[in-house]
Amino acid sequence: ALLKEAYLVRPLLARFAQVPHEQKIAVFAEYDRAAISANAARIIQKLDKSVPEIYTGASRDSEMGVLTGEFNRKRGHMSIRTLMKKAGGLIQQIKPCFMMSPLSVAQYLDPHAVKFDIIIFDEASQVRPEDALGALMRGRQLVVMGDSRQLPPTTFFDQIADQNEDDEESVAGIGDMESLLHVCKQSYPTRRLRWHYRSRHESLIAVSNEEFYDGSLLVFPSPRHDTPDLGLTFVHLPDTIYERGRSGVNRNEAQEVAQAVIAYYQKYPDKTLGVATFSTRQQEIIRHEVDILLRDHPEVEMLMRPANGEHFFVKNLETVQGDERDTMLISIGYGFDENHRLSRNFGPLNQAGGERRLNVLITRARERCVVFSNFRGTDLLIDADSSSGIAALSRFLTYAEDRSSLRCSSLSGGADESAYFPDSVAIMLEDNGYQVSRNVGCAGFRIDIAVMDPKDPGVYLAGILCDGQNYWSSEVTRDRDRLRTQVLEGLGWHLIRIWSAEWFQHPVSCTKILLDFLAEAQRPQEPAVMQKDPAPESQNAAASPSLKKEEPALVQPQAYPKVSLEPYVFCTECDLAKYHQFKSVPDPVLTTAIMQIVSVEGPVSENVLYARIKELGRVPKMTPAIKKKISSLLTEEVHADRLTADEEGFYSVPLKEIAARERPAKWSCDDVSLFEIGHAAEIILGKQFATPKQDLIRQTALVLGFKLTVQVKARVESGIDAAISSGTIVSAGDKLLPAAEE
Repeated sequence: ALLKEAYLVRPLLARFAQVPHEQKIAVFAEYDRAAISANAARIIQKLDKSVPEIYTGASRDSEMGVLTGEFNRKRGHMSIRTLMKKAGGLIQQIKPCFMMSPLSVAQYLDPHAVKFDIIIFDEASQVRPEDALGALMRGRQLVVMGDSRQLPPTTFFDQIADQNEDDEESVAGIGDMESLLHVCKQSYPTRRLRWHYRSRHESLIAVSNEEFYDGSLLVFPSPRHDTPDLGLTFVHLPDTIYERGRSGVNRNEAQEVAQAVIAYYQKYPDKTLGVATFSTRQQEIIRHEVDILLRDHPEVEMLMRPANGEHFFVKNLETVQGDERDTMLISIGYGFDENHRLSRNFGPLNQAGGERRLNVLITRARERCVVFSNFRGTDLLIDADSSSGIAALSRFLTYAEDRSSLRCSSLSGGADESAYFPDSVAIMLEDNGYQVSRNVGCAGFRIDIAVMDPKDPGVYLAGILCDGQNYWSSEVTRDRDRLRTQVLEGLGWHLIRIWSAEWFQHPVSCTKILLDFLAEAQRPQEPAVMQKDPAPESQNAAASPSLKKEEPALVQPQAYPKVSLEPYVFCTECDLAKYHQFKSVPDPVLTTAIMQIVSVEGPVSENVLYARIKELGRVPKMTPAIKKKISSLLTEEVHADRLTADEEGFYSVPLKEIAARERPAKWSCDDVSLFEIGHAAEIILGKQFATPKQDLIRQTALVLGFKLTVQVKARVESGIDAAISSGTIVSAGDKLLPAAEE
């Protein structure tokens, strides 16, 4: 009765149909992915078109000349900094994105030669503000990315290197420095990224999410919720001893870790592995123990260097930030000594900001994290004086040993008012012999109903998504109807969605669909056999590189175009040709002839116009009277806005696109407008980029068709100066370059 009443109040619910609704979602997802692909292709095409052609006629001191010269040089190449100073603009045109450390920016890029539209800092929590200053001064816009809950800049290990003490615990008073991220957060708007992708099991991020991010991260649950090769594991080694004051290591623990390294690669040869320690001494002893075992297992050493570049490493908590591996082994090192005394000194973990170091350390694994320690979390006595880093370590070890010890955050903190719908689905499944779990997940997003695999209780057979609180918690369609499903399926979930309106209107058909889906999920999937296409001979040849050392090929000048301008086009059709004597030409016809010549040959000077009228009108002698008449008619046309004239008296028709043209022989450079000269210089700079002014003057004169006399040089220089004044050419130090396009 209540359902019927709800349909009367909301008729749209009564018209809901699952199939067309899911078709709309599928079409949206397809269009959304297509838009991303199209944008990627558009960017590739745009960048490809911006790559300049090699121009071998470039001045030796221009950017193109410098770069082509370096291409052809076999030895004695200039330094990177010098090359960037002399040809940085052209190199940026070819490769617009540079990926460098702040130190590399200062070392290789002259601040006056290279500028960027945008500077992006990653891992900014580890960058000192003074180190970032050089990069900041080379950009116009700044994006800073980092995690204020991870490792800040520190001099901890710089200072312990100068200590004579064997024990790292004796180093005191070493604090963290202010980072670029810290400075920017105080002054600029921020946006938080909440989706967590790295961990393929929620236990790997659960402690960090609760301890350091207030449970705000969106963590997706794994269908393999209780399997030995996934998630967080604790290995208790009560018989090992931390050698306090002597070597400062736990030797037996290091041996256990080394053996675990060898066993891991023997069991998972295609996976990647890393080891993280709390101290440099434990790091060194583990590396030593691994090297000893590798003597008896040389086959493992090859597996430690996979093709993807994620090589095996042993690092301490100060150097592991930024790394991630499929599996991480964590060696605490510190712990009970030979007197069974447990000190609460854990090196840098005791310092201010120690909890951030721990956060970095425990979040490096994608699939599995194994913690080795000779004490439990409950062995650490935490009181009001304990540092936050030690308190977080205690909770982390306790959770690693007993995952139920941590209270997982909920999605909204309140009760799910739509729980009746998933409850009814869960009851139906239980009545059909399936074991189910409700609200599966630890933080942010939860699977409404997870069905246990009857053959493997540690794995969920399928996930059922309902259109309740978990669904509408996101107002963004892309997140709600595409990305969430994409991430969950990437984790291995078999998903099906049940819509409440369809479930209550057609429970029988919905039940059948759901049961058929679960039956299909239980069937063993046959592995797909992929046929390998035979590689073409050219690909086989490329896969077997020759051992012969090849010399670099020289750039062939004839293979690339030189700068050439449009030829000067003369007016051939003119009304003056209808008259045998010029003195019989009426003024309107002469005006028409002027417009015809200027429209074809403009911008033209009065001297050129006199010469063209004399030739086309067969004028025996261009007298002052004829020149005066022509000038008068030109003035009338300019006043009537049918012609335009610049300050030097060059005439053109309005709105005509003026092109730079190559002049025939015996042409006076004074009869070339300054605008046309400047445009020719812009074309040359577009080919060879930053160029010294004197070289640009010489090349501009040559492409216009003039020999470089004193008169020509002065005229061309005036045209280039005019272009600089108008902003189409920019002066950068001792070189000129084209103005950047908006």
